Amino acid sequence: MLPEENPVTLVARPERVEFWIYGGLFAVYRTSSVAPCGFTAIYAKDRRPVLKPNTAGIVLGIARENVDGFDFTPSSNSAYPKGVIVPLSTMARRGPCSVGLRQDSLWITPTGEPIIAETRIFRALPGPGPSRILDIFLHLRPCAGREIVFGNAPHDLLQLYIAEPFLRETGLARNSRGAFGIEQIHRRSAAWCGFVGVIQKETVGFALMDHPQNPFFPTDWNLSADGTLSPSPLLWSGFAQNLAKPISLRYRLIVHDGYVDSGWTGARLQDFAKEHLLGVP
Repeated sequence: MLPEENPVTLVARPERVEFWIYGGLFAVYRTSSVAPCGFTAIYAKDRRPVLKPNTAGIVLGIARENVDGFDFTPSSNSAYPKGVIVPLSTMARRGPCSVGLRQDSLWITPTGEPIIAETRIFRALPGPGPSRILDIFLHLRPCAGREIVFGNAPHDLLQLYIAEPFLRETGLARNSRGAFGIEQIHRRSAAWCGFVGVIQKETVGFALMDHPQNPFFPTDWNLSADGTLSPSPLLWSGFAQNLAKPISLRYRLIVHDGYVDSGWTGARLQDFAKEHLLGVP
């Protein structure tokens, strides 16, 4: 346990960075150049995990299948040749009200050709009431001015893996349009998707928000039965077939204690919309 008087703390350890909020561990980001980079844990209070790891140990990450015909995911079952996302630099930041990190990477094909230069920025901070916030900024730039084709794929760039309690009959899945359940959320546009459930005998929840300045807001969402959640601006839109210029995407993950109604989550989206942009590279 870290000191309670510190609202936010960043702890850098070998091959990972930890974000702490009010003395409680909130998130762990893997920075290793050997294994895929991404968050390996996201917690509600008292280390209640709201997300579960995929086969690579990632609970929230950046990946995609069928980018120019290559697979940039940790999956071993893809029919596409495997590319790799190679981190070039990672810089952590400590501030009085928030902590975060920036990571610059290249998406490289099996032949060694870089096709996308990527910057990802994360910021952790306390939210209103009993909540914790993770801001996510993603900037993609085609290399050498080439055009990148984002083909059909199961999920889009940002992928979360929802913990099992949220997917059971006692859990609640909903979106900003008032739809409930996986089938009603999947492939529907919405400003946010939220989940509430019981983890270790306590009610907790989270919502992932699409920023109103993102392309194609409100985005379509992909939510599969196994709990993979992905805001999907490039999956089904016409833009998905053609990335010839840089694109920036912003999302906010807010993890809360107890039950909150849709009005509370909608108000948090309005807060997000009013905030200044994170640093654009």
